[in-house]
Amino acid sequence: KEESDRIKGDIEKQRENLVELKVRLNRGEARLKVLEELTLKREGFYPGVRAVLERKAKGGHDGIFGVVAELIHVDKDYTVAIESVLGSALQNIVTETGEDASEAVAFLKENRKGVATFLPLDLLRIADRRAIPKEILNHKSYLGNAADMVTAPIRVKPAVEYLLGNTLIFRNLNDAVALTRRFKGQFRMVTVDGDVINAGGTVSGGSREKSKNSFLQRQNEVEELRRLLLSGDRQTKEINDTIEEYKELHQQSKNKTEQLYRKKDRL
Repeated sequence: KEESDRIKGDIEKQRENLVELKVRLNRGEARLKVLEELTLKREGFYPGVRAVLERKAKGGHDGIFGVVAELIHVDKDYTVAIESVLGSALQNIVTETGEDASEAVAFLKENRKGVATFLPLDLLRIADRRAIPKEILNHKSYLGNAADMVTAPIRVKPAVEYLLGNTLIFRNLNDAVALTRRFKGQFRMVTVDGDVINAGGTVSGGSREKSKNSFLQRQNEVEELRRLLLSGDRQTKEINDTIEEYKELHQQSKNKTEQLYRKKDRL
């Protein structure tokens, strides 16, 4: 009887775990749906950028690779830094040639669809990376070159280098300020919190609220939710399998108890 009651308790606990898991998964599915709708509608993009991308999706603009925000992937630890330093450049459209950019501009003008900024790969003047002094490389606050923190298709890597090649990421602003003073004008610096020191010396920063138009953060959240739901499906199966095993054990325990009672009755 005690064993049977213990197993029943285990079954109830697993059922409670299953209910809690389903609640989390339902919330995750709802949030994912919202984010996917925002992505599909390209919420937050400038009208001109949206118009070019929509035309490309319909088979137009063969020489257009896409918009920077959708072409790059950034680890969540560096998302705020990269978004801050790129700013509106996240909406730059990468094209194969200057002619492709010109054709897209003509389309926007003819249809009064707005404006967009293009990065034609054959026209970009990409500065060589400056050698990073050992004092920076060995500094406890230095985390790396921003361009190296971004993954992108090989064909559009030159655009990433153009945008981020001489940008360095640091843990905090005080260290970045001190190193900027030491190596004046050589690098643009950004902290993981998104504070930026431009090569010319201007500093921007402060507190940032999470925005639905934060393209890279939205992208990371979508990926995390998809992983959560995939993991949740596995966990649901495991819990259901465990419940079935406990049910079988409970039945075996019940049968054993009944057999004992029958033996006692015969005695």
